[in-house]
Amino acid sequence: MSIAKNISFPEKYLSNEWLMKFLVYFSLIDITILPYFKYFIVPYSLPLIVVSSLIIILKSKKDYYYYLFIIILVSVIISLLASLIIFPYNQYATNNVKRACQLITTFAYFFSVKWISTKFNINYRLPLYLYILIIGVLAHLFILDPISTLEMMRNFYGPLVTEQEIVLVHYRFAYLFSDPNTSSYFFLIAVAPALIALKDRPTWFVILSALGMMIIFIGQSRGAMLIFPVILLFTYFYNAGNYSINYIFPRIAPFFLIIGSSIAIFLLYFYLNADSIVLKKAYIRLLSSDGSYANGGHRFSIWLQGIDYYLPLPFGRGYSLYMNNELYFPHSDVIGILYRYGFIALFAIIFFLFNRFSASFTLFLPGFMAFFINSLVDEQKVFSLFLMLLAFYLNEQKNKMTVSA
Repeated sequence: MSIAKNISFPEKYLSNEWLMKFLVYFSLIDITILPYFKYFIVPYSLPLIVVSSLIIILKSKKDYYYYLFIIILVSVIISLLASLIIFPYNQYATNNVKRACQLITTFAYFFSVKWISTKFNINYRLPLYLYILIIGVLAHLFILDPISTLEMMRNFYGPLVTEQEIVLVHYRFAYLFSDPNTSSYFFLIAVAPALIALKDRPTWFVILSALGMMIIFIGQSRGAMLIFPVILLFTYFYNAGNYSINYIFPRIAPFFLIIGSSIAIFLLYFYLNADSIVLKKAYIRLLSSDGSYANGGHRFSIWLQGIDYYLPLPFGRGYSLYMNNELYFPHSDVIGILYRYGFIALFAIIFFLFNRFSASFTLFLPGFMAFFINSLVDEQKVFSLFLMLLAFYLNEQKNKMTVSA
């Protein structure tokens, strides 16, 4: 009895298996399916995750990721303080504080999930399967009736999702995000564990591949469309470093059969819904020869503006970048973090996120592409999901190494 009384509240909290599992499952469902909390524009699970991560960090052994996080935290704080006193960045103090808090608190998902998944068995793919089912249904409805589907999504997810111009002019599918490119990369990150789990089940792998083609196609994301075949290739042939002829050669013919079947299903769906304005607009935009592939959809010019205007410094100027009497949006996390929080924070974040890149292209490639040419860190739900899956992946790799030893 005396022993029980000596157990502190944090220890009771962390040892409660039901509560810890609920926290992880709720976080996954919250990030992939539920809307943002409309008053503060944060995930509903964020407060619980932040409290849990603080307790976990205080109680746990400090590792490589903890010290990288401290470097990131210090860099962000110094950059934020600079933005509060330097003109014209101090005009955007509220946004700078909000964005700094968003970046730092999102890392809580990584530390909480990493610790919890080492203590308890979490079937994290189940919520992701549910997300894939929901986004598949919404994508189909969007193809059939984009306006009504947009209205339905806005009623549930709020007015901050898909801008009406994107639908009324371009007919791009963006799920719960304002940017269709973000939605496409979010899907690729979320579908990664499912692809890995189903790669030796050809029927499901074909269905998932065809669904991915459809969702990326109507999102009209050129970057996501270009890397999706590469993801499928690495997923199917990945074998933990064993790439002998005896392993690869027998899988070549089945792979092309799977990809051919996926394309056939996609083309059949396209044919059956050929009158859809969504499919027509996507076809025109993605397969047009307007030169936008060569210039990165005008991204290169945006990046060059920032590179020409700003000097890279150890610490940055805060989130809101100011150039030529207007705000500058870099359209790349690399450029954004470099000038917002400095090159120390940039290198620390790259090492934090991608130091295991070569071990799982399926997960890391979409995150890497989003980070360099779009946004991974800047959109909280995308960053939260990537960090949670990174935590699960690290623990799975650790368990495999333990078993093999």
